[in-house]
Amino acid sequence: MRRALLIAMIGLGCLAWSGPAAADPVRPARVSDVSGTLSVCSDDEEDEVTVLDRNRVVRDGDTLWTDRDSHAELELEHGNWIRLAESTKVESRTLNGGPELRLWSGSLYLDLSPRQEREVLLDTPEGDVRIYPDSVVRVDLGADSDARISVWSGEARVIPESGDSERLRSSERVYLNSGRLTDSPH
Repeated sequence: MRRALLIAMIGLGCLAWSGPAAADPVRPARVSDVSGTLSVCSDDEEDEVTVLDRNRVVRDGDTLWTDRDSHAELELEHGNWIRLAESTKVESRTLNGGPELRLWSGSLYLDLSPRQEREVLLDTPEGDVRIYPDSVVRVDLGADSDARISVWSGEARVIPESGDSERLRSSERVYLNSGRLTDSPH
């Protein structure tokens, strides 16, 4: 009995000295599908380019790109998906919580689960797109960095470099040209 009491006291003492609980671990994304070539350049190894295969890990700060005739799919936490079309370059600034991405070229298709707690921020050369949980949105960048934003389901807010933002709902589309919202490509 005394021994059990001593062990319990030592255990409580260890808990008291252990300090605050560790923060939630960072959950990386996973390459769930790839056809052709998917390359990555990590934030901490800017000069080293690696080709990623299926089930490889993508972390915060990684820059990914697909070659011509290639596409890839990433699985994030909460059942969220990001699909990269051919000739697409995207930077994963943050992948957890409210993911932040930068689309440099090409096309992205974002399929967000209703379990996603916060919106996803997608930065483009012409403005930002906030994609809300339970939404499917496609963003295409043209050769001149103009952007087409299509909401297939759910909602997104398009925030141009200049002018007012616009909230899009299912089956709506807008264009970003020269940092402004338009209803047509040019």
